[in-house]
Amino acid sequence: MTAKGVLVEIPKVMAEKARVLGRKFGYNSLTEFVKDSVRRRLEELEDKAKAEMEG
Repeated sequence: MTAKGVLVEIPKVMAEKARVLGRKFGYNSLTEFVKDSVRRRLEELEDKAKAEMEG
């Protein structure tokens, strides 16, 4: 059996804020919002790590 993903727990208050704001800005689900948020943060950190290695 192949896993599709992982389970991550966040506080309910944070999840509700993300759900409400996500819907307001066009996300169809909390999952979609969280995946995009994590992807963007990873890109930021990768860019930062690359910059540190270069200089």
